[in-house]
Amino acid sequence: MGSIFSPRFAVKLNLWAAFLVLAMLLTVPVRSTVVIALLFLYSVVYWVKNRSAIKLDGYDYIVFACLSGYMISNVPAFIMEDFRFRYFGGPINMVMCIPIYVVAKHSIRTEDVPRFRDYMEWGLIIGSAGALVLAMYQTQWLGMRRADGFLFSINFGYLASALTFLSLTMVRGSKRKGLLLFASLFGAVAVLLTLTRGAIFALPLLFFLSLFMNLKKIGVTKVLALFSVFIIGSGLVYTLSSSVQNRMKYTVEEVIHIVSGDVEDATSSGARLYMWLAAYEAFRERPLIGLTYTEREALNRELYEQGRNIHEVAVSSRGHAHSQYFENLATGGLIGILAVFGYLLLPGIYHIRCYYRDRTNHYSMVAAVFCAGFALYCLTEVALQQEMINAFYAYLNVLLLIFSLRHQQDKESSVREVAYA
Repeated sequence: MGSIFSPRFAVKLNLWAAFLVLAMLLTVPVRSTVVIALLFLYSVVYWVKNRSAIKLDGYDYIVFACLSGYMISNVPAFIMEDFRFRYFGGPINMVMCIPIYVVAKHSIRTEDVPRFRDYMEWGLIIGSAGALVLAMYQTQWLGMRRADGFLFSINFGYLASALTFLSLTMVRGSKRKGLLLFASLFGAVAVLLTLTRGAIFALPLLFFLSLFMNLKKIGVTKVLALFSVFIIGSGLVYTLSSSVQNRMKYTVEEVIHIVSGDVEDATSSGARLYMWLAAYEAFRERPLIGLTYTEREALNRELYEQGRNIHEVAVSSRGHAHSQYFENLATGGLIGILAVFGYLLLPGIYHIRCYYRDRTNHYSMVAAVFCAGFALYCLTEVALQQEMINAFYAYLNVLLLIFSLRHQQDKESSVREVAYA
């Protein structure tokens, strides 16, 4: 029984978990959260059995703080609403990744990382292809206006975008560049078929960020060529797809309404603006910890009666803010904003810093683009309140962080060997 909780078995288990999480993400009705939950249970027992061999340091506690910040920021509201678990539905998935991180850091060696890359690349290829097949089936065969897979179309769009740029950024140094490029293209098309504006608008931004971070590696000429291909491809998509044209037209009309001061006529974007204003009012009511969901619902109705809100916001469940940042501001207050910085912004900042200190640290570049994507998705959606997205985001961050650390340690070891030679 002891061998099951050995570092070598843990690596094998984590290899298959990494593959399955990516391959299953959008392709099957069984959520990849199941894989992460089982890995969590295994990791807890592994940690207990190997507790004498596992040594934690200050760096680990910073990671723990980032992964638990979301849940901690919701504790006051949880207590004030008679211990209702709904405040922990999403955040608890991040906390579950703490033992997964501990076990991964203890068991994964530098020489294991290439194997993880192989498993992850195949997971991305299968997952992206499956997402496209499902999106095509729903929109072209079933006649659905928007692909939604086994989720809501918005969530499907964000996760398809995440697969797109994981595939694209993994191309560098890969043995299967062509397949990953196709996987990236498959993911992007799946995003378009969801008509999710937040994910669609993130596509060019993340594409240009990926090019910029690889500018020295691929050269200015290739960057300009890829930029041109992207512009031409975008033009073709717009020309050939009436759905994309209608979505863009609708967005332009909403912007015109908002600029003209007719916010209520901007049905979708206008409602979001009112939701953000309502979230800010909730923050003003109790700046340190924010309001509970019930209090926010009551506040939204009061704002509507005062003519400072619209009906859609007044009847929204939980006082939904339609933005991760405003959501944590409204329920969480200043503690919530600190938590957002820790779990949503700090990881990306850390990886950008690592990458620009060492441009051979490919995994920090992948993680930086991955984190930037979620920072964008969360502008207009409370994406990390959804359990599967939360678990996927935290789990991938943990894996990419371990790979980045192993790269740094390997390089430092090589430098020491040269110095002593």
